[in-house]
Amino acid sequence: MYCQDQEKEIEREVQAADKAQNDLRNKERELEDAQAEKGTSTQFKETCQSYVNEITKDTVKEINVLMLTSNNAKLTNCLEEFVALLRNKAGSTNADVELFFKDYTKLVSKMRKIETTASSLSLINDIAGKMTEIRANMGAEETLNNKVVDLSKYKVFANWSINFC
Repeated sequence: MYCQDQEKEIEREVQAADKAQNDLRNKERELEDAQAEKGTSTQFKETCQSYVNEITKDTVKEINVLMLTSNNAKLTNCLEEFVALLRNKAGSTNADVELFFKDYTKLVSKMRKIETTASSLSLINDIAGKMTEIRANMGAEETLNNKVVDLSKYKVFANWSINFC
């Protein structure tokens, strides 16, 4: 009887040790997955930062002038979708773009601080598809007000948006 009790006790201890070992393996896998995900997230954040670094005060000034003096649908659509991401609200207008592009420092600050986790998933999915098409259609040379303008330098906003999404 005493031996049987000891055997049962040993068996329970072995089962508990096996369970603890399995739990430990699962925790290790979860940690590895989290680290891999964090690495990917960090990579996307760094890429967004590199796009922000491409944006200069002069770029923002040029966009303000273009938005006031011309009506280029490609540029307007790109910037409206970009601002929709920053606002986390669909349906941005020229007025919204004007407000965001009024102050270079605030614009790039917002771009650096915004987190995808605070954004609507449906909005992100919607804008990702639109921006891919917009970016593909923004040519290097567009005629605006009888002047040839290189819109490709403004693709940085589409690139940032796609990467953000």
